Amino acid sequence: MSGTNHHQRGESLSLYLALADDAFYIQLEQQIIASGRDGRQGMLHYYDYSIQMAQATGRLTVPADGADWGAALWSLPHEPHENPPVTTQQKAAYFTEHLGRSAYEHYHAVCESMAKLTEPFIDKTDWYLSIIAIAPEYQSRGLGKELMKPALR
Repeated sequence: MSGTNHHQRGESLSLYLALADDAFYIQLEQQIIASGRDGRQGMLHYYDYSIQMAQATGRLTVPADGADWGAALWSLPHEPHENPPVTTQQKAAYFTEHLGRSAYEHYHAVCESMAKLTEPFIDKTDWYLSIIAIAPEYQSRGLGKELMKPALR
């Protein structure tokens, strides 16, 4: 997870700017800061990681023109008998190194809570749209549809 290309960092920055007012991400950034780290850099690491996971184990949709104004990150189901593509321990190690222990614990607690609340409503074969965001200066142009179309075909 250490190799972040320049284009990916642009996408991460777009996600960071687009989701700056989202309560989940505000809390996560505050946890990063509380651990003595740079909040913005920590969040960019979080988005880098999320993008890499979507590329490796799910589906990543970015603008067709090669710009970096937004992205849609999907998690795909895996069979119960399959090993998960990334273990909880691997994710914990990455998050702890780049975001801090308390930020990882906050992230993990929120994810566990969401999983329990949504379990009755989500089939194990469903895709999950983890993140979709458009940089603020590109919003209100219908660009979100461009990011959704490839995955919904």
